[in-house]
Amino acid sequence: MNITQERVDELNILIHVEIAPEDYAAELEKGLKTMQVRANVPGFRAGKAPMGMIRKMYANSMRSDEVFKKLNSELYAFIEREKIRFLGEPLPSESHPDVNDWTADGLFRFAFELGLMPAAEVHIPAKNELKAYKITVSDAEVEKEIERLRKGQPSFQEREELSEEDSVFGSFTHSLEGQEEPTTTSCFFPLAKLELDEAKQALLNKKPGDVVSLPTQGLFGDAHSGSIYLNLPEADLEALPETVEFTISSISRMAPAELNQRFFDSIFGEGQVSDEEQMRERIRQSLQGNLQSSANQELLTGLREWLIDSNPMELPEAFLMRWLHAGQKKDKSLEEIQESFQKDRRYIVWEVLRTKLLGQHAVTVEAPELMAECRSVVINRLMRAGYQFNETQLEDVVARFMKDKDEVLGIHENLLEFKVLEAVREGMNIAETALDSEAYFELKKA
Repeated sequence: MNITQERVDELNILIHVEIAPEDYAAELEKGLKTMQVRANVPGFRAGKAPMGMIRKMYANSMRSDEVFKKLNSELYAFIEREKIRFLGEPLPSESHPDVNDWTADGLFRFAFELGLMPAAEVHIPAKNELKAYKITVSDAEVEKEIERLRKGQPSFQEREELSEEDSVFGSFTHSLEGQEEPTTTSCFFPLAKLELDEAKQALLNKKPGDVVSLPTQGLFGDAHSGSIYLNLPEADLEALPETVEFTISSISRMAPAELNQRFFDSIFGEGQVSDEEQMRERIRQSLQGNLQSSANQELLTGLREWLIDSNPMELPEAFLMRWLHAGQKKDKSLEEIQESFQKDRRYIVWEVLRTKLLGQHAVTVEAPELMAECRSVVINRLMRAGYQFNETQLEDVVARFMKDKDEVLGIHENLLEFKVLEAVREGMNIAETALDSEAYFELKKA
């Protein structure tokens, strides 16, 4: 085995690999003997075919398997041993095509192109125009959130007299074609949903037990709504008489949940909050934490883009475009890859900067940190989906989530990026401005 590297220029190298027969002969012979024992060759008992025949049938494919297995492991071992800092992955050299004879034992030669990471360190200018915000939450925002939470868990209160804020439950009797006896239909609808003002005026201020004549056509604007609120199939609506006698059974109003222990437990968990003062403080902390997290993330995103803009660099672009073309999932030509490369370029520049910053700041992600973040991701996904879960169920979902290597790797990479940007931020002089939640919302709209 012989591996050497050839410098093409500052950003590109060639890696030459030679694999001699002695590098793969032993494994090849071992594989052929195993195949001889397992092979069922017509005309011979199982495992008794001559080695010459086995070699003729299988040696070429098994030789190529052993050579490529050796090539792959030794190539990456060489890159690691030589501490080559590279971009992308090694690609077979276009200037040194494969001319090996794969039909016989012999010396196999390969050449790979590899793009190098630029050598320059990350430049962090002394001055910047980045802004950090310290978010506060006003009493008005807290009250607004309380009202939203209360409306999310409403209760129905019985009313004595019908107003526009109320809903009415009642019934009417009508005859349908083919039926000998009249049908009584019960229905429930909010008064605000009525499209006919004359019908709304006829119902206003009425009480349970009152009977009101209501028109049936156009009452709710369209047939679909009428079907829902009158509790009848759309096909039966047209068969109704022009007016029906509607008897009011009850009146109710949807009211926001009361601020009591039941409400506190449903929002914060059983026994976590016991009075309105604690409730308001918990809501303030939650709102402030969410907004501060959003503001911090926006700062880090701005910091990342600023670092990219502050560090112009040369890249092995021809190699990278070949690499992107080779690894693409969609059927794009090399010319199309070249046209879209500038979008990919910023991402690649950031990967270079991030790699260098990780080394400069000695940033790592410990197992407990990764586990805690994965757990948090699982909880947020379950809550967004509306699932209710206990601790045992949560642990089971987290355990299954941790087996998804792609998910865990993605979270690990996000944590690394967050931590390295935080490390850079701590060493910089970034102006911090106090901002209340209303001003922050206005800023985001701008």
